[in-house]
Amino acid sequence: MALIPLDIPPGFQANVTPYQAKNRWVNGNLVRFYEGRIRPIGGWTRLSDNRLNDGSGALDPARGMHSFRLSSGIRRLIIGTTTKLYKWDGGDNLVDISPTTITQTSSTISGLGYGTLEYGGDVGVNGGTTEGGGTWGTPREVVVEGSEDVANEIFVPVWHIDNLGDVMLACGSGDGKIYRWLDSDEGTANPPKSTTLTNAPTGNVGVIVTPERHIMCLAPGGDTRKIQWASQGTLTEWSPTVTNTARSITLQTRGEIITARKSRYGTLVFCSDSVYRLNYVGPPYVYSVERLTEGANPLGAKAVAGSADILAWMSNGRFWTYQGGYIKEVQSSVSDHVFRDINTELSGLIVAYHNADFGEIWWSYPVSGSTTQTRYVIWSYKENHWAFGELERTAWEDQGTFGYPIGAGADGYLYRHEMQLDPNTDLDRASGLTIPTTVSDLSSNTRSLARNAETVTDDEHLCFAETGAIELGQGGRLMSVRQILTDTDAGTNGLRLKYDTAFTPDSNDTTRGPFPLNADGYTDVRFTARQIKFKVEGPYDTDWRLGNLRIDAVGAGKR
Repeated sequence: MALIPLDIPPGFQANVTPYQAKNRWVNGNLVRFYEGRIRPIGGWTRLSDNRLNDGSGALDPARGMHSFRLSSGIRRLIIGTTTKLYKWDGGDNLVDISPTTITQTSSTISGLGYGTLEYGGDVGVNGGTTEGGGTWGTPREVVVEGSEDVANEIFVPVWHIDNLGDVMLACGSGDGKIYRWLDSDEGTANPPKSTTLTNAPTGNVGVIVTPERHIMCLAPGGDTRKIQWASQGTLTEWSPTVTNTARSITLQTRGEIITARKSRYGTLVFCSDSVYRLNYVGPPYVYSVERLTEGANPLGAKAVAGSADILAWMSNGRFWTYQGGYIKEVQSSVSDHVFRDINTELSGLIVAYHNADFGEIWWSYPVSGSTTQTRYVIWSYKENHWAFGELERTAWEDQGTFGYPIGAGADGYLYRHEMQLDPNTDLDRASGLTIPTTVSDLSSNTRSLARNAETVTDDEHLCFAETGAIELGQGGRLMSVRQILTDTDAGTNGLRLKYDTAFTPDSNDTTRGPFPLNADGYTDVRFTARQIKFKVEGPYDTDWRLGNLRIDAVGAGKR
């Protein structure tokens, strides 16, 4: 018996032709590569039966989330939607803490998510002109050619949310004000609403609290190059004096400020044409500014994620990382797949988050023709490979506070993610579980991980990985394959294998299977070919692991 090992590197390769991607995984959904094996991404379940809405019951998707722990140890999650602010404390209730004066709506912020720009052609809409489109401070809109009727709005409300100790601070970039909310102010049957932060600038695109405990406003008063901060540790002391640390800096940039993130090396400020770092130097200047690079700007305010040690973001056609104090491009093997049909007109919808347990950065993004995030791409910075798939999530929050990642669905519900299989329970698919047939159904379904799955059908296989061309032998002669030897702990829970056989890269493939992977590791097959493509499928609600494959093959001539 001649066993041919199939040593397929981890990660997807989607930037080349099928033959150039030989011996690589090229496509998949809901899978990750971790510690040398393919496995499904963790399951999810709904956290609350209450749905994010605009107050009238209409869906109001999340556009930003932030979690933190109070000095008392109580955990809080703040959710900013298109028009509201909510708090969630781990129970079933979503409490509306929206300020009564908020003016942010779904049409008051640009598709880039960091300010309103003039954009040509929308004559007669919001005071628009033939020269420049809509006027400053009004929404940019897409108009049917030859008509003044609005076809659709391309603005995405974005929330920057942070906390200074127990005080929550939030700024909606379509509203520009900074709002505060103190959890300990509750104590009544009707919790108080958020209020405008006293003395703080208005007209901001965002807010951040630095590691040195300065509340920092981005682009205050509509000055797109300015940064202003309050005195250290204070909420209301914004006027600079010789005895405080309230100051401001104007960046020497030709672009405009998009967003900011904290790191162990300083606070990074992302502009539309460059990236800067604010270094704490103490009084009297408090912060110095250093330009790290020109270009490498993120596509949107929420397209940056990471930890104190590493930040990563999606730019126009590229990915970048900041690590060890330096910015460098991340070579991606899936960039063609991602940027081929990403909807950059709605790039403010791009949302990144850090999955610390697996050393990953995720981006959820919309595709052309979509008005919500329907796809994701994953970079494993720990093992340096890529994966992608389809899942509808409009906002993310990492696991730091609650111990698990939280995703906000396009359906307005919150979901706990990365649920792993409980080996002490048997979940039977027949006990009322609805099998989804579309990604939208899957995204809004509670994904239970079943240990003993029943016989499955094609509609259930939303979890899969497939390879490019794999040459049998040296590729110059045909090979007859009799068995496939698998390395898996899936058992008899529905994991199965399909393969396509071909004689040349451009010949028509012949699909064989599916073949269930037997628990003894031997899967009987019969085919002759020069090259094959494998596809491994698992039910969406089943836990499994797949390691190396080997095939039992013998020579069968040259034609």
